[in-house]
Amino acid sequence: MKNLLEFVRQRLLLVLFSLVVVVGIVLYILLRPPAVVPLAVISSTPSEGTSYNPFLPVTIVFNRPPTPKEYSVVVTPTTDVSIISITSSSIQIKPISMFLPETQYAVSVSTNPPYILRFTTQQAIDNAPGWNTMFNQIEQNNQQKYATQGAALENIRKSVPITLPGFAVNYSYDSDVYTVMLSQPYDQNKTNFLSWLAQRGVSDATSVVIRYINQ
Repeated sequence: MKNLLEFVRQRLLLVLFSLVVVVGIVLYILLRPPAVVPLAVISSTPSEGTSYNPFLPVTIVFNRPPTPKEYSVVVTPTTDVSIISITSSSIQIKPISMFLPETQYAVSVSTNPPYILRFTTQQAIDNAPGWNTMFNQIEQNNQQKYATQGAALENIRKSVPITLPGFAVNYSYDSDVYTVMLSQPYDQNKTNFLSWLAQRGVSDATSVVIRYINQ
């Protein structure tokens, strides 16, 4: 009888040990942090090596939503641009005025591996219908718009941090970046923020570097 009880006891201990091992493996699988997929560019507008309208922005699409510190953008020749997030996985690089015509540009994105987009802006032909009219109109609009928006943005910078229902606004003088913390629902509160911005005189948010963070 004692031998039988000892046998049963050993079997129970073995089963218990096996259960502990199995539970440990399951917990490890469930709780281990997910593997981080390296950030990469999967497409761009324009495409590599193409001719492009100098009035249009450059769009970069990533393989996943990036964080603000995961990448940087350099435009060569040096150009004043604004960088905005148009979706969770794509950004738009927009010149403050326009890209120079008949110029070879390189847009470098510090992903892993680095991504370099090369394109050439189209020729500005004096007799091209609408070209000079478009250029002059954009320049006039920019001068008026940025004069107005400059004062509006200065007022916002002096007021940060700003907390409102659905979003909070802050500003970094070091990087010249506005950070907007969005509460759920994210899309609706992003729309509310842009409306709030327009009501304060910033009608063109594409001229401002904004980082959206979903809380």
